[in-house]
Amino acid sequence: MGKNWFRCRMSRFSYGDWLLACFTAGILCGTASALAFGGPTIQSCILGASSLSQGWDMSGFQRMGPREWEAFAFVFRRRSLEVLVGWLVGLTVASRLFFGVLTFYGGVSLSVVLSVLTVRKGVMGIISFLAALFPQGIFYFLVWYVLSVWAGQERKRLHILSGALLIAITGAGAFCEVLLRHV
Repeated sequence: MGKNWFRCRMSRFSYGDWLLACFTAGILCGTASALAFGGPTIQSCILGASSLSQGWDMSGFQRMGPREWEAFAFVFRRRSLEVLVGWLVGLTVASRLFFGVLTFYGGVSLSVVLSVLTVRKGVMGIISFLAALFPQGIFYFLVWYVLSVWAGQERKRLHILSGALLIAITGAGAFCEVLLRHV
């Protein structure tokens, strides 16, 4: 009786359910780790390690100088590498499992940053988190969604032109991330 119930349950468990479960588990683990290690430790590890956040005043629209272009190049290279990893993971046989792991990592990252900002700024940390997430979060979520759909396909195909478009969308997200810094 137990095996049949488990098989019946697992047959209804879709790829979208798998990604949602991984994201939820990532949020829970990220929040637990942020609470377990304490505010000062997490703050120094997360916020102290960012070389881009030290000495940069980039709030609102402004002209792109050499330092901003350098920051854009750094962020764009990093985000493009993440898109490339997501694209390559989507081409593997175990793409659904690997994309679940990447989704878990995304959940951990978001929840740790939210916890750090809440510790630093109180209730205003939630508003700061949303301000830090938008508008580039819209671009990055679109890219993640397309990559997750590609990873969930049964037949794996190389999406060369679409992949180039995803890199361009990632560039737009990196541009917003550097130019419209609110935190």
